[in-house]
Amino acid sequence: MANEKIIAALQVSVDGFIEGPNGELDWSMAEDEETWRDVFEMLESVDTCILGRVMYPEYEQYWLAVLANPGGPPLSEKPATKNEIAYARWANKTPH
Repeated sequence: MANEKIIAALQVSVDGFIEGPNGELDWSMAEDEETWRDVFEMLESVDTCILGRVMYPEYEQYWLAVLANPGGPPLSEKPATKNEIAYARWANKTPH
């Protein structure tokens, strides 16, 4: 078995919050092509993405919409990772 690395990548504000006061995440969305290019360049080395039970439905809904739109954001045709794990400890069911 090869030695694998676990790297956590989080978008967190300076004061340690991930979401806004009303649960919004709009502050962390990339708007420019350079940022998207950097994100996908980093993802080239990622083989598995672990998503929480709250994150997965939004992630799935967003990326299915992006993939269905041929005029979507730059580089959106690339899959985020080869594997996805949806963590559902407290959910009633898993998404798959």
